[in-house]
Formats: sequence, structure tokens, C-alpha cells
Amino acid sequence: MCAMALVHARISNLVYATKEPRTGADGSLYQLLNHSGHNHQIQVTHGVLADEASQMLTRFF
Repeated sequence: MCAMALVHARISNLVYATKEPRTGADGSLYQLLNHSGHNHQIQVTHGVLADEASQMLTRFF
């Protein structure tokens, strides 16, 4: 749902820390953001502070 909201809002860049291997929509389980059928493509940067973010998420959940 969030991935398609980004496409419909025509967000140009997305930066995120770490992937979600079970349900991720970009680079994990699915490749929704840069599907060739969309009329808008998003530049994606991932892995920014990935280790720190992963540890925080693990502690939280």
C-alpha cells in the first residue's frame, strides 16, 4: 500500500535504511516501485545506516 502511494504521489527519491525480507515491496520480496508498468519511476537508495536501523527494529519488535 505504501509503495503504490509513493508511485501515485510521484515521489522522485526514496531513501531507507534496511530491507524487510518477509513483506518488503522494494528489493526484498517484491519489486513494486520500479515496475515497468508504472507511469512514474522512483530513484531508490537503501542501506543507509542499515545495521543500526536493523538493531533498533529488532529491539522494538
